[in-house]
Amino acid sequence: AVLARWFRICGFRKVRVPAFTWVSTYAPFAWLGYDVKFVDIHPLDWMAEFGDSIPETHELVVPVDTFGSDYPLGDMRGVKWIDSAQSLGTKWKDTDTTRVISLSASKLVTSGEGGAILTNDSSLADFATNTGQWFSRMPEMSAALALASLSILPYVLEKKGRIREEYKRRFPEFGWQAIPNDTNGYVVAATVPSPKDIKKDNPDSEFKHYYQNMLFPDDILMPLERAAQNGNLPVTRKVSRAIVAFPSWPDMDIAKIRELRV
Repeated sequence: AVLARWFRICGFRKVRVPAFTWVSTYAPFAWLGYDVKFVDIHPLDWMAEFGDSIPETHELVVPVDTFGSDYPLGDMRGVKWIDSAQSLGTKWKDTDTTRVISLSASKLVTSGEGGAILTNDSSLADFATNTGQWFSRMPEMSAALALASLSILPYVLEKKGRIREEYKRRFPEFGWQAIPNDTNGYVVAATVPSPKDIKKDNPDSEFKHYYQNMLFPDDILMPLERAAQNGNLPVTRKVSRAIVAFPSWPDMDIAKIRELRV
């Protein structure tokens, strides 16, 4: 919400985001009256495909570090901020662009809830610090939890990397996410012939299906009809129907991977 307010003050009125993401990427902008448009994703790395088009006047283009993988900006122009909610611990190639990270309970580094804006823009930093009711200071206990979580991040990254590689070795026939730059292995996901069958055959294991808002659009901010106005987003639809995230918590016994029935 802070970023949406800030960029509105700066004169921005439009935002372009991938449909393959959580609603939190675009919801604050929709709430503040931005014109939200959705783009498709790349078939291999599932990152936003903005094409070669130059952003319109007063339009933000917002890449997402999907599943903890660093978005390949390259020579892309017009990017003011990146949704890096999932990618803390990744070796970001770009550190000049403003990023938003999440510290929710499910992330590799957590304070229990909340998140942070990482920016080199002093004006934005001042605005975020002095935004009154929109700004919440982190309680000391949450800060202590975040610091303790951060201290074991090297171990978590090493373990997540080994888990991801074991999945790829064990099941090479699946369509594993391609990694353009680097990843923290936050979500280990692949496209498979039948996500429902995998879940049914492994009732004692947790498999997740991303992103439900694309398949089950009960959120009024993104009905499929609205996405269709921006094109039919064929890759987003295809991946959304075939993707499954495999169990990959940091303390997972890698031997468990060999016991999965797929």
